[in-house]
Amino acid sequence: MDDLSVQVHPDDALARAQGEPTGKTEAWYVLVAEPGAMLYLGFADGVEPDAFFAAARSGEPDDASMLRRAPAEPGMAVVLPAGVMQAIGRGVLVYEIQQPSTTTFRLYDWNRTDRSGRPRELHHAIGEQATKPDLRPEPVEPVTTEVGSVCRQFLLATGSFALERVAMRPWARLDLAQVASPQALTCVDGLAVVIAGGSTRTLRKGESVILPVDARCELTSAEQAVVLRGWVLDLAQDVVAPSRLAGVADDAIAGLSGELADMRAALG
Repeated sequence: MDDLSVQVHPDDALARAQGEPTGKTEAWYVLVAEPGAMLYLGFADGVEPDAFFAAARSGEPDDASMLRRAPAEPGMAVVLPAGVMQAIGRGVLVYEIQQPSTTTFRLYDWNRTDRSGRPRELHHAIGEQATKPDLRPEPVEPVTTEVGSVCRQFLLATGSFALERVAMRPWARLDLAQVASPQALTCVDGLAVVIAGGSTRTLRKGESVILPVDARCELTSAEQAVVLRGWVLDLAQDVVAPSRLAGVADDAIAGLSGELADMRAALG
């Protein structure tokens, strides 16, 4: 797992100006991190954006030293608002969830070339326009809403998507209610069984299933299992209400959106 390119993504306004339906806010959940592995999250202290883009255009080898480095640890989640400079460092495997957009502006690619000796295309002009220099994401503290044979944790929640970690003891069961969104279920440990729409699917580590809108689902564990659930939700109804019922403080709930204001707005 090598260093990925340094990228930035447009917000909704810039994306629509470019003829795209939506921008790209995204989030990472770290599954694997080798010792010393890093994530690049925004500009390093004291770095001026103009200096970074000048270095990026010249292909200076120390370009990435201008970025803020955060140690990557398994279980770490971070929300990446559109406009943040970012890269996944070598030795890191993440689960990524994002707005439905394929737009990426690549700014620096470690001076790599393809088999023909040609560098990949870079997008400095539009990337500089998309960049929001003040963004410096920090890891999100999870919020636990249920403990027992099934432990449920919100890893992050925004107006565009949410990610929940469901840890199940052997032979545990969880009924997932109908929601007005597709749902992505990914087994990241153990063996999980998904029953929905009259069919049964066994998920092994690394396997996923997509549930359609309004699908009812029964999730069980044939052995101990950990499943990630990604979907679009009603923040007030689906996050604030159960979190408060579980005794979680409002400041902790607000933190689920990282630097975004989405959860604070839902708290009212």
